[in-house]
Amino acid sequence: MKRILIFFLSFVLKIFVFIGKPFHGIKPRRLYDVLSRLVFRIPEFKLYRNLWGTELLLTPYYHIDRNIIFWGTYDWVMHSFIEDHLESGMVCFDVGANLGEVALHMGKKVGTSGRIYAFEPSPMNYERLFNHISHNNMQGVVLPFQIALSNQSGSVAMGIADCEDDNQGIGSIVNLSERATSTFISVPCMTIDEFVIAKKIAKLNLIKMDVQGAELLVLEGGPKTFFELSPNLLVEFSPKDLGHLSKTSVDLFLRLQSYGYLMFTLRSSRLGYQLTEEKITPQFSAANVYCTKFTGK
Repeated sequence: MKRILIFFLSFVLKIFVFIGKPFHGIKPRRLYDVLSRLVFRIPEFKLYRNLWGTELLLTPYYHIDRNIIFWGTYDWVMHSFIEDHLESGMVCFDVGANLGEVALHMGKKVGTSGRIYAFEPSPMNYERLFNHISHNNMQGVVLPFQIALSNQSGSVAMGIADCEDDNQGIGSIVNLSERATSTFISVPCMTIDEFVIAKKIAKLNLIKMDVQGAELLVLEGGPKTFFELSPNLLVEFSPKDLGHLSKTSVDLFLRLQSYGYLMFTLRSSRLGYQLTEEKITPQFSAANVYCTKFTGK
């Protein structure tokens, strides 16, 4: 009976995979998350090609992997923006690169004349990032760094996901007391300004930042970069994660505003409404906020 049930659940998941790619806007996530955790008891990795032509070694056991397997990508809005707005020769940072899906998509768009600097301090995720770069022959375009960007240099404590955790993207240098995992390590860290100087980076077109609540620390470490190079930004506003620094979405908004940024929500590859002091609230939440100093871009 158990085998029959597992077979049936596996069949249902395969149907989701089939319909997920062309109908990526339909996302019954709770259902396939539950089914996946019932069917897959241990990580089993296979190669899959996402919507953007990148080959990734994935397992339905993990949350982010499942989204890529079933729907062709993890974050449709972000990737749509990358697809429509990145051009050959651009230089970008992926801060919180995880397994590398975003960094590799960026790399395909900027080509051999561009550069993507991908930052991922978690050892397991960094290994996956490194291997995916190699498998997709993107060495020299996508450059991985196993460091955390913050407001200081040296080392910093970081909580990371255990291999059994469903979400491998929960690593954080600010959430160290209320985490579901008990794994803590020390990782090297440096500021954006120090990195830009060390690598002699003269232009920086875009920074994607998803660092589980440490966004304000990253911003504090880069005033010279943000004022002089003025990169556009894709930033997550997560009040729950920001709360681990006793900060809110208003604090993040004001910091970005102090650097001269205008902020917009994203609707696929297009800009949505502009965030203002009247509209922003402490609990404002958005997976992707586009920040720019150039009106109309």
